Amino acid sequence: MSNVSTTGLSTGTYTYYAVATDASSVTSAASSATLTITPATAPLVLAGPTNYLKLDADGVTLDVWNNGTGSGTPDTQIALSLITTISFAGTFASDALTVDFSAGNPLAAITPGLSYSGGGGASDALNVIGTAGNDTVNVGVSSIDLSATFGSTTISYSGATAINFTGVDGTDVLTQTAQPGNNASLAFADSSSNDTVDVQVGTYTFGGSSSGIRQIVLGTLNVSAGANAAYHWRRIMRIAIC
Repeated sequence: MSNVSTTGLSTGTYTYYAVATDASSVTSAASSATLTITPATAPLVLAGPTNYLKLDADGVTLDVWNNGTGSGTPDTQIALSLITTISFAGTFASDALTVDFSAGNPLAAITPGLSYSGGGGASDALNVIGTAGNDTVNVGVSSIDLSATFGSTTISYSGATAINFTGVDGTDVLTQTAQPGNNASLAFADSSSNDTVDVQVGTYTFGGSSSGIRQIVLGTLNVSAGANAAYHWRRIMRIAIC
């Protein structure tokens, strides 16, 4: 093998043949063996300040944008099979990471999932966009667990100032299982009459609007004993429980 060069070979399995010639120029019969070349795997480290993650249409590639909308051509595309872990390390300025599950699980087969660390800025947001189906999102003091038709995945977090879940469709349940760490705000964006907010521990605050009238629509609001639901009245706001 010391005389076999793999330079320039793509990923795959190759068959190579070897013969030996002795000092008398007698050549042995050819023998064969296989050589498998596999790509290297590595952690994916996102440095912010703004990144957007979404599963590519091919179902096996992670698309990464250095913006907050996931618009335009991805800045980075990498096969999920090559990623061992994903981490987001925020800057000292304001940071935002969006994880978009609307096209499938962008964290598939990545264990233990994704870790988010806010950089200590005035606004460090962790945004989660759900699927078109029924989503269950549990937010605790240091983790977000999302369950959908593809299974479940976990995002661990620290240093966030805001956690935002956007339901795409279906019947979604957002549960606050503990007061979010770092006293981060927790919000359910674009909720509908099919959706539920379940406050099991701590205080869940419905945020107001900086201008105009904001209406929040929910199917169910559950508040466990000892927990609270509060209303931040910046302007006029209407909450409809259908």
